[in-house]
Amino acid sequence: MRRLGVSLGIFAVMAGFGWFFSQGEVAVTDMESGLCFNWEDPNAFELDKVNKAECGEPHDAYVYAVFAAGGEYATIEATADDGCFGRVPLELAEAYGIETLTYNFVYPTSEGWNAGDKDVICVFESFDGSKIQRAAA
Repeated sequence: MRRLGVSLGIFAVMAGFGWFFSQGEVAVTDMESGLCFNWEDPNAFELDKVNKAECGEPHDAYVYAVFAAGGEYATIEATADDGCFGRVPLELAEAYGIETLTYNFVYPTSEGWNAGDKDVICVFESFDGSKIQRAAA
């Protein structure tokens, strides 16, 4: 189970890349950079899976980085926020054809952290909550 972070970061970003994944469910612990997906429940605070989507079709979010967090669990939200902010690929928005994205992050629950899960997943979403779509190459 993972927790969805709350980020206040908003970016105007430019240019891009993205990978194709077939549709279907993927466990949050298996999410990788380049994954386009739809949230299983957009209002959930904790989640364990998302629905894969084709990057060329409208989708909720895009994974742009995954990294192992260090430090203590008490600082995981700050670590996730700082780590995702520092990994923002400034060339991404052109591939999506939108000017403003917000970043967000998913991090382990305390139970997952204590079991050894330290990965933070950094995602882009549209600032206004609308679907995003990667432009055709």
